[in-house]
Amino acid sequence: MPDIVDESANGPAGLSRRGFVQAMGAALGTTAVLSGGAFAAPDDGLAAARAAGRMGPRPIRQIETAWITMADGVKIAVRILLPEDAEQNPVPAIMEYIPYRRRDLTRIDADERFYYFASHGYACVRPDIRGSGDSEGVLKDEYLKQEQDDALEIIAWVATQKWCTGRVGMFGISWGGFSSLQVAARRPPAL
Repeated sequence: MPDIVDESANGPAGLSRRGFVQAMGAALGTTAVLSGGAFAAPDDGLAAARAAGRMGPRPIRQIETAWITMADGVKIAVRILLPEDAEQNPVPAIMEYIPYRRRDLTRIDADERFYYFASHGYACVRPDIRGSGDSEGVLKDEYLKQEQDDALEIIAWVATQKWCTGRVGMFGISWGGFSSLQVAARRPPAL
């Protein structure tokens, strides 16, 4: 299905919605497109180009979607960026655990950090928590025990991957910060 763009809706300064988004993107040094009436993240080439000035010495590769099956059978979608040689030279992992869809507009900001971290020797893991983005299940509320239980399983999965040293860190602000603290309080061995 083709992208649907509403050119008739005028925004600030009389610009069309597309013109406004393009002007804001130019002001912020990013681009975004309207797709189906909503913002969509730019392709990976843009994020890589933006991060290029801060890239480290290691070439990186991306696993757009890996699936982790939880103990109850629910499948969690995960995006991973890591050094190209991580399977031969394992690296520690960093996880951002939030419900804001790994393939949406938040990807622009996440990619700058993730390209930087991956090129400096870390695997970056961004799951869609249960019931968000491409993950199965239902997101019933914030900070439930189920969310923490899933995080523990994801951390254990990451720690056992061939590309990981077995050490996993978490970071975040707002939801991600609270999730990091709550999961840390549960003391998973790899965290």
